Amino acid sequence: MARAVAFEARPLGVAAGSELTAARSPVSEDALDDVELDFDELHTFETVSTQFHHLGVTFANAVALVPSNPAFPSHTGQLVLMACPKGGWLEATFDQPVQRVSGHITSSRPTVMAAFDEHNRPVAQTQTPAANLAGSDSSHAPNLEMTLTGRQISRVTFYTFDGQLTLGAFSFAQSNRRAS
Repeated sequence: MARAVAFEARPLGVAAGSELTAARSPVSEDALDDVELDFDELHTFETVSTQFHHLGVTFANAVALVPSNPAFPSHTGQLVLMACPKGGWLEATFDQPVQRVSGHITSSRPTVMAAFDEHNRPVAQTQTPAANLAGSDSSHAPNLEMTLTGRQISRVTFYTFDGQLTLGAFSFAQSNRRAS
């Protein structure tokens, strides 16, 4: 069985390959509230947008499905989000800024995960080195965890050029410290 590898965020402009180096979180892990989505609450072929709004996140260009292609296995449960109707990208927007976002990606091409602040300025990005389909000769297992950390993440995108991707799990963390 292939070992799972987590890719940590790197500031924009950092040399390629540095995504393998662990990044220090700008916020103490003890000061974060974690939210993990359960895609199995969704219906097969349901367009996913505001279903998780009550948890603070909305999606764009996503549909829930049970993968029929064994190259795109689910991570937990049965359902995944697939980038659709426009292949190759999906997006999550947060009601309140978050400090960490993680997703388990399976993709037919290298995938970029990018985070932006409320003014659409880049915060951080990372990418997979190659495709990671099940049953392929990839050195990376399907459902590879990609993680970005940074202050004030308002939106995150996953995209792959000229390929398909699925999101097998998704979580994020907000600061549990409230302004006084």
